[in-house]
Amino acid sequence: MVSGNQVCSIEGMFLNDGEEFTIDCEPEGQEGDAVSSSEPVNSGQLVNLRPTGQQNYTLNLYRNFITRLNLWDAEVNFRGGDFPGDFISEQHLGNQNPANSSGTILYDQTSGLRWQSSGTGLVPFAAAVKHLETLNSANYGGRNDWRLPTSEEAASLLRAQVLDNGLFTLPEFDAEQTSMWTSDESPENNNFYMSLKDGTLAIDQTGQLRCSVRAVSGPTGGLPATAN
Repeated sequence: MVSGNQVCSIEGMFLNDGEEFTIDCEPEGQEGDAVSSSEPVNSGQLVNLRPTGQQNYTLNLYRNFITRLNLWDAEVNFRGGDFPGDFISEQHLGNQNPANSSGTILYDQTSGLRWQSSGTGLVPFAAAVKHLETLNSANYGGRNDWRLPTSEEAASLLRAQVLDNGLFTLPEFDAEQTSMWTSDESPENNNFYMSLKDGTLAIDQTGQLRCSVRAVSGPTGGLPATAN
């Protein structure tokens, strides 16, 4: 059994909840050969998702990611499964920072990412960047590393069926945000966004689209320091 605080990269595939797949893990902060594990990802095993936005990103790169992990996407891989996210509310862990009053911060124990449960209304991409500056200046939730998610990180929020919120995402997230900007940019300098209503990644072809901002922070390992 893999134990301790570890960082993992997924090398195998998975289909449904509870089904096993292969991940490579090594203790966080240590270098060396990764330890291969076929156990399902759980708390204490962090799955690396690309955290940095990419210029010259393409839908083919996204398809490769979705297909390699056999993740669900309405257009790319309709028979895929859900990313095994394991979300807990930091408010439930005692994080009562006043800057968090406008919405809960959800910590994914699988990816090590912290997500806004809510976000903005529909805004152009330039306004999305300004909003992130505001969050970081205000030290929102006690953090100043808020950013837009990459396409892969945004895909980890997709779920393979429409849930009670009318979206292809978890009910813990506010249903007002039906789409969300990502930090990836096409070779034509157009921005990618995740449609939670359609369950797929798309490109703002005109540069005039408005999407919501659902900021993400991290990844960081382990539970917040305020946890009991």
